[in-house]
Amino acid sequence: MPYLLPVFASVLPFAAWVTERILPYPHLIEELAKASLVVAFVGNKTKAAYLAVVAGFCFAFTETVFYSFNIFPSGSLSTILARLTLTSLLHVTTYLLLAVPYKQDKKLILISLPLAIFVHFMYNRLI
Repeated sequence: MPYLLPVFASVLPFAAWVTERILPYPHLIEELAKASLVVAFVGNKTKAAYLAVVAGFCFAFTETVFYSFNIFPSGSLSTILARLTLTSLLHVTTYLLLAVPYKQDKKLILISLPLAIFVHFMYNRLI
C-alpha cells in the first residue's frame, strides 16, 4: 500500500489550496500534509527515497497544472516550465527530508518536519 503515496501526493495540492485560502501559510500547510502522508505510507520495508522523489514530482506537477490557470493569462509556457522545474526541486527535497529520516527512526520526523517547513518558507521568500 505504500505505492499509493504518489496518488495521494497528486491530489494533495487541491486540498492544500482550499486550506490555504483560510490559513495563508503554504509552507506550513503543505509540509504538515506531506508529513501526514509520509507517516501513513512509509514503513520499514518501504523504499522511502524512491517514493519521496515520485511523490514530490507528482505533487509539483499537480500544483503547477493547478496554478497554470492563473499563470496563462499573464505568463507563457516558459513561465510554467520554469515553475514546474523549481517546484519539483522544492517538493522532491522536502519529501526526501521527511521520508528518509522517518524510515530510519520514526522520531526523526520531529526534526525533519520543522526543517522541511523552513526550506519551503525560504523557497517562498526567495523565489
